[in-house]
Amino acid sequence: MGGLTLAHRITAAPATEALPIIVVTGLGAAITAFDKFPQVRAVIHKPVPREELLANVNKALAPSC
Repeated sequence: MGGLTLAHRITAAPATEALPIIVVTGLGAAITAFDKFPQVRAVIHKPVPREELLANVNKALAPSC
């Protein structure tokens, strides 16, 4: 299953529609493909430095003010 299909499934299901999504991709065109999903908090290109991934996870899980 591709990331775009997974994003559609996550956002379509009431139980998971509010989950933050972090996309890790090797495709440059993926940036615009996920623009329509407000749940996507970051699109990161491979290879992903560990610190960058952790920073994005922490940001996605931080409470909104």
